[in-house]
Amino acid sequence: MNVTISSFSIKNYRSCRNTSVALRPGLSTLIGINGSGKTNVLNAILLLQKVCNLQQPFGFKHTLGPKDEKNANRSSIDATFIVGGKLVRYHAEIRYITRENNQEDVVKAEEHWNTKEITGHDSWFTYPSFFLKQELRWNFKEGRRHMPSFVPEALANKKASSALIAIGVFISNINYYSAAQFTNPSECPASFEMENDVLRRSFAGGNEHRRFMFDLYSKYKNEPAEFSGFKSIVGRYGIGLVDDIDFDTIQISANEMEVKVGGKLSKKKVKRVLVVPHFIISRKNLSPSQLSEGTYKTLALLLYLDRAASSLLLLEEPEVCTHHGLLASIIEMLKSYSKKKQIIIATHSDFILDQVKPETVFIVKNLRGKGTVVKHLPEAMSRKDYEALKTYLKTTGNLGEYWRDSELGNV
Repeated sequence: MNVTISSFSIKNYRSCRNTSVALRPGLSTLIGINGSGKTNVLNAILLLQKVCNLQQPFGFKHTLGPKDEKNANRSSIDATFIVGGKLVRYHAEIRYITRENNQEDVVKAEEHWNTKEITGHDSWFTYPSFFLKQELRWNFKEGRRHMPSFVPEALANKKASSALIAIGVFISNINYYSAAQFTNPSECPASFEMENDVLRRSFAGGNEHRRFMFDLYSKYKNEPAEFSGFKSIVGRYGIGLVDDIDFDTIQISANEMEVKVGGKLSKKKVKRVLVVPHFIISRKNLSPSQLSEGTYKTLALLLYLDRAASSLLLLEEPEVCTHHGLLASIIEMLKSYSKKKQIIIATHSDFILDQVKPETVFIVKNLRGKGTVVKHLPEAMSRKDYEALKTYLKTTGNLGEYWRDSELGNV
């Protein structure tokens, strides 16, 4: 079931005092100067996923201590989802704590839903989105008495529950890429170890670069047709990032100690595999850490862009570490993928603005007394001015030039 976010609002979050944006179903481009709040808008949307990851019933991650209670921030979110052509409204009151790395932990949330367009009943009910990631376990044919007591009556409607489950899957699969993500290939290891076709526990945690290599290898091993398609995109007949990608696998035998009943120790043989990635560029065999920042970052972005599980991609400043020729190819691919998934880009690059249509553009400003404000370009301009802009784009110049001349800055 296709899901998109048609509108999103947040209050009291960073520079977003009371910020609303009506998003497009395909590509939306947030453009603004540094400090306008573009990244804050992306992080605000990502809060939906952090709320969805609360694992305790009705949104309590843990009991707040006196210090956390004092330091926790309060915010509220409103969103409208389109599910199979029907509107589902959402409201959440959240509490979050900002960590030292300037990222938030949502520690408490109360979520409310309205499925009027599906059920015909204009009423709100409370239900945690965490449960929507899992199939609701009851048999509709057997009636209400077989449903868990905490499940709202509105979810007895099969269409409503199916729509909310689709939203839960959509939220849990949001992908976010910051401007700095995958920009330091020197942190990528030259190899990684696998055990039973998964990363060894000691090799799995914390390193997004190792995870990227593992995901690339998994596609190579388990989805050869898709991997060939990926190579055709990034290879010499595509955008020309690499000539070839290959992997060496080396079997490793190791001993592990096992504790049996009675405290007896015994050794058991464990088969492990050492995986060594290779990237061929101009006949040179390179390790991942030897790739340029732009090549490495683009490989990661395109790999994850193609993953079907992601229905919403949040992308901050794709222009970072990327030259204009490669950036133009990336934007064209983003526009192509936006036909089947929702993509939101935050940028201050006039070059990116040159590559997109004005109807996809949102102007982001940080106004004194109001905080971050987002305006859809066609609605921010008068009808006469917008028609003049379209004429200018057809006959005279491009949107990036219009931006550079500060015309859009006055919108």
